[in-house]
Amino acid sequence: MYTYEKLSTATRCFSSANLLGKGGFGSVYRGNFSNPPSVVAVKRISATSKQGEREYFAEICTIGRLHHKNIVQLQGWCHSGKSLLLVYEFMPNGSLDRHITAGTLDWPTRHRILLGLASALLYLHEECGGTVVHRDVKPNNVLLDADFEAHLGDFGLARLAREQTGPPPPPSSPAPSGHPESDVFSYGVVVLEVVCGRRSLMGLDDNNLLDHVWELYTSGKLLQAVDPRLESQFDEEEVRRTLLVGLMCSHPNPASRPRSRQVVQILGNPSEPLMEMPESRPDTIIPSPSMMDFSFEIVSIMSTSTTMPMGASPDSTKSMYYVLPLFDRTIVLYSSGEREYFAEICTIGRLRHKNIVQLQGCLDRHITAGTLDWPTRHRILLGLASALLYLHEECGGTVVHRDVKPNNVLLDADFEAHLGDFGLARLAQGTDRTTSTTVLAGTIGYLAPEYGYTGKATPESDIFSYGVVVLEVVCGRMSLLGWDDNNLLDHVWDLYISGKLLQAVDSRLECQFDEEVRRTLLVGLMCSHTNPASRPRSRQVVQILGNPNQPLLVMPESRPDIIIPSSSRTETGFTYGGVAVQL
Repeated sequence: MYTYEKLSTATRCFSSANLLGKGGFGSVYRGNFSNPPSVVAVKRISATSKQGEREYFAEICTIGRLHHKNIVQLQGWCHSGKSLLLVYEFMPNGSLDRHITAGTLDWPTRHRILLGLASALLYLHEECGGTVVHRDVKPNNVLLDADFEAHLGDFGLARLAREQTGPPPPPSSPAPSGHPESDVFSYGVVVLEVVCGRRSLMGLDDNNLLDHVWELYTSGKLLQAVDPRLESQFDEEEVRRTLLVGLMCSHPNPASRPRSRQVVQILGNPSEPLMEMPESRPDTIIPSPSMMDFSFEIVSIMSTSTTMPMGASPDSTKSMYYVLPLFDRTIVLYSSGEREYFAEICTIGRLRHKNIVQLQGCLDRHITAGTLDWPTRHRILLGLASALLYLHEECGGTVVHRDVKPNNVLLDADFEAHLGDFGLARLAQGTDRTTSTTVLAGTIGYLAPEYGYTGKATPESDIFSYGVVVLEVVCGRMSLLGWDDNNLLDHVWDLYISGKLLQAVDSRLECQFDEEVRRTLLVGLMCSHTNPASRPRSRQVVQILGNPNQPLLVMPESRPDIIIPSSSRTETGFTYGGVAVQL
């Protein structure tokens, strides 16, 4: 999340000199950051525009989770006062429409742009984990980087296509705007514009570009459609194949259009067979309203029609939680504040792992009830460790969850663990993999000691929280419930030191467990070690829990002392979470 002040400074108060372009609901400005030096594109949307507001949230929900080399990457956002701001990677060669008009691109560059755009649509339609329909494919929304590689942007109108619930549309009906075929049609028009060097709405002898190219194809003069500014510097067969792809993509019958995968194959491989072409331009048949039976899910997080109240949250700091169906999964979003709300979208929205996404039933309830057998408890802990491994090492960055606790571990119908509630999650920065905060975030009882002292959350602080959860699951008791004035962590350490570790195990298991329990308890103790350098990494935890032959960590003879850093010490005590503690 960016501050308004930072973006205002970067764009020189949104100066007209920094203006890159204008759209229907906002303007795009060049932004220059000094530390570290970088250039971004800042889209400014008026918060007074309801449509602009919907597009703003749709953009975050959609493009925030998409990662492909031919899709513009969303780098951040800001909502302040009357401005809604989106921050993207900067594309120095601007939008494709300018180059179509100028006619400055040679044929290999044009062909590469069209192949890249087709690759982006293939990713959206088939490879991103759902079917995303862009709904606004046009040259203005195709941006070019320094190497003139195409990047599809502006996902404000994008929607998630849902599975067809009724009968499929008749072959003669045009694809509704919520279907991939509508994107393919738009792509076909772009293909013709790029090859012909003319915009589709500019008439040629009273005919638009699509009519013009179809007429040339029917008369056997297809290559006369090619931009004369190319001066015949192109491979005629490649150009002809590309024009035929453009015509078939813009076929009036959606069932006759190629899928995006077929387009990529044809443009990328000269040996790939072409589609069967009609002898003349097909007629357009306008269907009756009854033939337009389709549905799509509006990815609008502000729409009450897509959310369903589920009841009071077990966390007393959150009054209500809602279920948002998204990409065939159920994501729980908590109404605990604006910052967490957007952090949830921007973090969990881009993460994909079998053990990350909230489903149904929190782990804390099962800990208290004691209804889970040992194999199920062990599988839950292994699944949770796998989720942390993904966040810390495998998701393309280092994400620190900052609130690992049983309330945020949800269980599906097979009692598989799914880590959720990413409202406090942050992307760790720098070689030390830290994320700093001025306000202590998380839940007392699960916070690592060093996090409270320094305000720096790291993967190791997540591991500490995980260790507490491990002890809770094995012992069948929540960490804040004491025994003889000691909390659970003290209790298990005392039993370990006295050689009675297995007495910590939940008595409701009735001894139906093996050596695996002891190993798991030791993992819990070492994960909750007071020295973060002594805690295992999430990968090591997965290896130990998943393989009984994996060597354990070296255990200390007694519970390690908590070392208060000098920066947190005061004359009468120390500070923890910004609060002075008297000794």
